[in-house]
Amino acid sequence: MRLSREDATRIFPSANLPPTDLSIEALMVDTDGQNSAERDSHAKQQETSWTDESYPTPRYSSQAEQHPRNENASIFPDLTTMDMRQTVGTSTAHLSDWINDNIIAVRYGAMATIGLLTAYGLSQTPLFFRYRSVAELPNWLFAKRRSITCRLMPQSHRQILHPNQPIRLYLRHLSPAERILLAISKSTYEKVLSWHPWNTLPLETLSVSSTDQSAPTARQLEALEVEIAGIQAAPEHLALREAPGEWLARLCRDRTTVSLQLIARRVMDQGDDTNEQRLGTASRIGMRKSKRDIPELDFSSSKTTQSQIAIGRLYYRPKLAQFQSTDVGLSLVRYGRATPVSDGLWKTLLDSHVVVESNKDESAQEAAKQSSRDATYASQLSQAEYEAAAGSYGMWTDAEIRKNRADIVDEAEFQTTAPVWKKAWRWIRRR
Repeated sequence: MRLSREDATRIFPSANLPPTDLSIEALMVDTDGQNSAERDSHAKQQETSWTDESYPTPRYSSQAEQHPRNENASIFPDLTTMDMRQTVGTSTAHLSDWINDNIIAVRYGAMATIGLLTAYGLSQTPLFFRYRSVAELPNWLFAKRRSITCRLMPQSHRQILHPNQPIRLYLRHLSPAERILLAISKSTYEKVLSWHPWNTLPLETLSVSSTDQSAPTARQLEALEVEIAGIQAAPEHLALREAPGEWLARLCRDRTTVSLQLIARRVMDQGDDTNEQRLGTASRIGMRKSKRDIPELDFSSSKTTQSQIAIGRLYYRPKLAQFQSTDVGLSLVRYGRATPVSDGLWKTLLDSHVVVESNKDESAQEAAKQSSRDATYASQLSQAEYEAAAGSYGMWTDAEIRKNRADIVDEAEFQTTAPVWKKAWRWIRRR
């Protein structure tokens, strides 16, 4: 197709067209050539700009290609972070390989760890809880006269019976787990208990001096020091059929299980020379002489540094088939191994404080009933003493004691040998 000159002038008005006619193909070739030349020039300018020294030269690491740093460096990974990640990944891979190579050892180690953690968790539950000192006993146990299950421990030097002094002994409070194990198998319980370093103490002989300070204290034994309420040790006498405290040694040797009914607590003071000699120096650390006279305000059960002794009644079963428990205090008085305390259920020693916890929820009627029960128990102790004097048991075989306690001996003989009409006439006169 060919254009006329007039058509070409109309299409390209500014072009200086030659006088001859032009074809579209020739025009297109010229235009493409001009555009190609412009593209070549632009490409050369770009190649020149890449070699400019102002542009940073890219740096390469031995591990991986790193992007060049600029002002906004947070969008690029850090070399230190990359190294730490690689280290963690390598260590994890090595650990995984070691576990795969020692899979049996790892499996048993995991099982042992789980077992130990489970055992530790169970040991912190109430199933294994027990009181390790008298100071840990809460006040409501004394206020409500509650009983706890314990076991007699081998006596130390200072647990020797002293004439006309309260009878004290060490008890280990049994946790629920210990009671279950003891009921199932006594031999197994003894083996388990023998592993405890504080429960393997040998039974001390009764001839050792009570002033020996090397004997362990109740706090070191994690034991409760208990005083039997209402009685005291028999006075010195010559007609001895057994060594002093032999009955206590037998009970402790067998580690008899007993039930302790808590009545009160005694907080020892530094002024009591007899008890200082018995308790030793180690158990008197932190004790002080207070100037206040009110026991309830003077001493607190939360002060574990003060030496505390629980006062209560002990019960045990000599035979497994025995239905009713035996009162240790009544039994000792009945066989002439102890005498009732003349001033109530507990004897007030010099500079010693007996703290009797009161139950705030207890009514006056309940308090009166409790006092009546205490008076009944005191009369039972007196009756047991008459029976021992009438049967000449224990200390009542000594002529000197019978002479000094003639009132008790005469009363015991009257109860035994007097006819019925004399007893009746005496009862009428007392009414």
